[in-house]
Amino acid sequence: MWLSVFILTGSILTFVVAKTSAIQSTVDTHIIYSTKQGSDSMQIWKMDLDGSNPTQLTNDQMHEQEWARPSPDGTKIIYTKADKGVSINFSTQTNSLWMMNIDGTNPHEIISIAKRNQYNWTGQTHPEWSPDSDKILLVATLPTFTSQLFVVDLDGNNPEQITQTTTIGGQSANVLDPSWSKTNQIVYARQWGCFVICSNQDIFSMDYVSRQETRITNDAHWNYDPYLSPDGTTYLWLSFRDSAILCPCDMIKGSATGPLNPTP
Repeated sequence: MWLSVFILTGSILTFVVAKTSAIQSTVDTHIIYSTKQGSDSMQIWKMDLDGSNPTQLTNDQMHEQEWARPSPDGTKIIYTKADKGVSINFSTQTNSLWMMNIDGTNPHEIISIAKRNQYNWTGQTHPEWSPDSDKILLVATLPTFTSQLFVVDLDGNNPEQITQTTTIGGQSANVLDPSWSKTNQIVYARQWGCFVICSNQDIFSMDYVSRQETRITNDAHWNYDPYLSPDGTTYLWLSFRDSAILCPCDMIKGSATGPLNPTP
């Protein structure tokens, strides 16, 4: 499968195309990714920025390991583990949150299904680091059939719900694809009008301190997977620009200082 890959080094965001399974994220010297290469399930690997020296970090053949994210300080990796054959994106019920050292040692579960149930979540996915590597942001699905953003400690405790919007235009709204920028802005997608597929999907942003939520896009396209540049001036996201359900899709760039639309 050919995938779009974004490599962030300092303030330079490089767009390349790679043939692999699910490129995940980068640190200063390595790319962290998931692949089924030589395995029956998705495993986490790392390689040098030039693609050399691939090294397998996980070896759990009974589970899928995906959405690996290295900490900004370069010491840890968080990732999602799901039952074998289950997508972490479309069936979040079997997902658990794990952490390991950057070299793959000391893998340990930090939010198990049992702990998640104590939080009254029905699923969890898409974990991301805070800029200071002290907290974890994730999407939790709720018994109301909606999803919201939560922040937890490094041990998976003390969940704090940071998004509150449950409907847009009178329709249930879900959260997906969050990222947490160096400027303490959290950007994410919301989708609503969902019946089999969702009729609306736009990009939103939140200041973590004030919790002020702002709508970034307001169009008829499916917008998703947003990121904010390290200097806080440019949003970057993917967007379906035709009637196709699957890619091809376009990479869209927008100013973070121009006129923005408030959340309905």
